[in-house]
Amino acid sequence: MSEQKAAIERNGEATLLVVDDEPEIVALLDEYFTGLGYRVLTAEDGATALKRAEQSPDLIVLDVGMPLMDGYAVCRRLREHLTCPILFLTARVEDIDAKTLEYLTAMEFAPQLKASGLDGDYRILADFGGTVLAGAPSKYGVQFVTWDWDYHTLGN
Repeated sequence: MSEQKAAIERNGEATLLVVDDEPEIVALLDEYFTGLGYRVLTAEDGATALKRAEQSPDLIVLDVGMPLMDGYAVCRRLREHLTCPILFLTARVEDIDAKTLEYLTAMEFAPQLKASGLDGDYRILADFGGTVLAGAPSKYGVQFVTWDWDYHTLGN
C-alpha cells in the first residue's frame, strides 16, 4: 500500500480548508497536506473561503493579512455556522504575538495528550477521529504536532 493511501485510511479523509492570498503558500500547504492523505480545499480570498466552507471542513488554516476581507472578518463569518478549529497563519510579528497568547491561553484548558514516546506538555487542540493536533509551549511560542493513535497497542 502506498504511503498516501495509508495516510488517507489513517486520517479518514479529513477535509482541510487552506486560505491565503499568496498562491505559493496555498500550493505548498495543499501539496503537503494532500501528501499526508487529507482532502484539501483552497481559497485565495475571503469570499471564496466562505463559499468553500459550505463543504464543512474539519480544520481551517486561515491567513490573517488578506486584502478586502482579512482573516479575522472571515473567521467571524465562519463562526456563524461552523465550529471546526481555525488555525491562523500570518507573517506579521504583532499578529504572531497575539495568536501565540491566544493559543497558550486555550491550551491551559485543553486536555493533555498522554502518549508514550512524546515528551512535553502537549494539549489536544483538535481530534480527527484517531489523529489529533496538539500544541505545547516552546521558546518560540507554540510547537504543534499531529499524533496518530494506535488502537492495537496497549500501554500506559
